[in-house]
Amino acid sequence: MKTNEITIDQVREVYEMLQGMPLPEEWHIGEQPQLTPRAAFGVIWFLQERLHVIPDHYERCESCDELFDTHSGGQIVSADDVDEYDQEMYDNLGVSSEELLQYAGMHFCDVSCEAEFWQRVHNGEIERRDLTSTEEER
Repeated sequence: MKTNEITIDQVREVYEMLQGMPLPEEWHIGEQPQLTPRAAFGVIWFLQERLHVIPDHYERCESCDELFDTHSGGQIVSADDVDEYDQEMYDNLGVSSEELLQYAGMHFCDVSCEAEFWQRVHNGEIERRDLTSTEEER
């Protein structure tokens, strides 16, 4: 099977299995992993970026943890390329340019999830990133 033949639904099956969610009756595994959504997506990321087994246009939403296909939508935080629509949203949510730098590269399945994320950051529910940390440390 070629990388481009793997569907988002198949990747979701792997993602859910890695989190310990129930498997189809015909599937049997000795000890099923019980990873967090972030750790489960770390495995998928490795299969995408290092082994090139899974297409790299599937991402995990930082707000709701759902997987989505960036070819069909989604949002990505960028401090460099902010269009008028995003700038208006950031202004309305009180998102600073420093925050855009801190969270650059984060993916969201839609605008409402991104807005919810920024509200949680401003409410102190999400720890602010340190600008001195490397991408690997995040």
